[in-house]
Amino acid sequence: MSAERYDLSQLQRSLEIAHALSAQDAEDVVSEAMLIVLLKWGTERLANAHLVRSVAHNVALNLVRRRARRREVPLDSEDDARLEGSPIPIDPASAEALLRTCCRAAGIESTEDIRLLKLALLDGWSYTELSEILGASEEALRQRVSRLRRRVRDAYLNR
Repeated sequence: MSAERYDLSQLQRSLEIAHALSAQDAEDVVSEAMLIVLLKWGTERLANAHLVRSVAHNVALNLVRRRARRREVPLDSEDDARLEGSPIPIDPASAEALLRTCCRAAGIESTEDIRLLKLALLDGWSYTELSEILGASEEALRQRVSRLRRRVRDAYLNR
């Protein structure tokens, strides 16, 4: 057991150096690598130091790549105050007008569809409540709202 622990600590130190990871991150990477090996290949392959080392380096590379893709968004003090407090009040009439404009841009002309989006998105009704009111199943309403939202999003992206 002490030989395994020594190999793991040596692996952690090599990950810290090779990938510029903190000690905690290197420990997490080794733990995740051991778990991956255990789940994919079973306990008999945990003793294969080369396999564990290869998996650990791949996990470390993925961690470094994820961190490189992350974008930091600086917040000024006004944004901080807004985030800590209550949500920004929005006039319901202007929100509904914006929804109608988006629906027009997306080619959604059915008053039932616009009403469904308004109830689900603006008024905050749950799919359970909507299914009782409209007489449709929750899953059908969830799919319908999802498709309508996708049409609005696509229209916005393709403008």
